[in-house]
Amino acid sequence: MPETHDLHLQITHPDLVLWLDTLPPETRDAQAERTLAIGHQVLTMIEAGSSEEAMRRMFRPVTDTMGKLQGTLDVMMNYASKSQRLGELGEATVAQQLQTAFPNDRFAVQSDTGHQGDVQAEFDLGGVVQKAIIEVKLYTGDVPKVQLDKFRSDLKEQRQRYGLMVSLTSRFTGIHRDLEIEARDGYLAVFVANAGLDGDRLYWGALLLKSLMAFEHQDGRRLRGEDIERAWETLRAEFQQLEQAAAEVGRFREAIRRAQAKVNETLDGLVDQAISAELRLKTLVEHVAARVSQELGSLQREAEARVALPPPFAPDEVRSFMDELDRAKDKRAAYYRALWLVCEDTGLSLCRDGDAWVLVRDGKALCRTVAKAQQLDLAWSVEGQAEVSLKPELESLKANQITIASKDPAKLMGRLRERLAQVVEVALPA
Repeated sequence: MPETHDLHLQITHPDLVLWLDTLPPETRDAQAERTLAIGHQVLTMIEAGSSEEAMRRMFRPVTDTMGKLQGTLDVMMNYASKSQRLGELGEATVAQQLQTAFPNDRFAVQSDTGHQGDVQAEFDLGGVVQKAIIEVKLYTGDVPKVQLDKFRSDLKEQRQRYGLMVSLTSRFTGIHRDLEIEARDGYLAVFVANAGLDGDRLYWGALLLKSLMAFEHQDGRRLRGEDIERAWETLRAEFQQLEQAAAEVGRFREAIRRAQAKVNETLDGLVDQAISAELRLKTLVEHVAARVSQELGSLQREAEARVALPPPFAPDEVRSFMDELDRAKDKRAAYYRALWLVCEDTGLSLCRDGDAWVLVRDGKALCRTVAKAQQLDLAWSVEGQAEVSLKPELESLKANQITIASKDPAKLMGRLRERLAQVVEVALPA
């Protein structure tokens, strides 16, 4: 049987044409193939009663899933025959499920090593491997607070940034939600309660942790706890909808097993539920992915806006600085005096960063001086601007920064006033 089949088809049905036009080009083929598979499944279900082969095709998704479940049961039975520790069953199950869900990453059971976590994870973040500690609990009652404190302590003692704590059958004492993020004392941890043995909620928790790890790696900085908490509160409701959709799919899967003996009586309703659940889950996943990207991007912009400014430059200090330039007969004195006049005219604050003057408005640095031997240049940041205009005789652009330079202080300050007029909401004198 061939593994692939090239299909070139002209679509004329108006609804299908409209639907295909709305799909992104990079995912159009995959979504069309998935829709074709659903249609084939519906036709197979209609023909299910006609032959034994049709019945086998119809229930292949269920039997394949049961085969994967058999692998999980084999792992659990293997540990059960070797040890009486219930915890080892949970650790082995979690490691096996995560390895299946993340084939490019590595998960090894470490239960014999103290303070190292039950499972040692190594996530591939695009060529860079980052470690994480995974703690697994299989309790009949709520996981006590002492166990959570021990997990937090292990993260700090091992100087391990990332951690995932999973309770398969119960809640965590002191944590009131089934999915929670905690960032403090140098660590970032995800807590998953009532994860179950099917691996669905475990997968979402591990995926959330890996997404945060990848963002910190790509951005080159650690997210602050309060920023994560704010973004998480915004996204929590959407994750709850995602969990509800996943639970709906799980309930539907169980319903199919129960309905196998009465296919002819219940199949029509189950087909509609399957299509609705899959489409809803896909839509929610895409929406949540976009919201995660949006929220994390806003965290980065807020962090950039909070960059600490140098101390303010008092008027007496400015005058003293310019008097020293006059005594030294420094040719740059005219530049500094003209720049000070611009600040007074526009109401801008002035800070001093070493030898550089920084022009500030509403806590944001607009430009800074670059001192040369005979003159003074100005560095104006254009970070984040989609369009940039230049005066070639006075300006040059490099690495998101415009350098304004002139041997005539009046021309230099004239161009500075023009740029300030675009961002400062005051009337600038000529």
